[in-house]
Amino acid sequence: MNLDGIRVDGGVRNDGITENRISALQQLVACRNLLGVRAYEFMIAVAGQGKAISDMGSSVRERTTIADYIKDGLDVLAQHWGYKSS
Repeated sequence: MNLDGIRVDGGVRNDGITENRISALQQLVACRNLLGVRAYEFMIAVAGQGKAISDMGSSVRERTTIADYIKDGLDVLAQHWGYKSS
């Protein structure tokens, strides 16, 4: 993310960070705090970057562990956002 307002590759000039970007960053920080660093990294890789779980682990056990982190993380986020009751 280019926050200094310099045009890169002919792009539109950035007039600084917007309120929407600040809000999104705050929400990501809250998610990281809820999930923990490891689960957050897995969630970003799969949900944010589109990586496949099958490409992230070298063994069945590792892939199962990653899938468990993601499943548990989704449950935590659903509860946090009010989509699931405890």
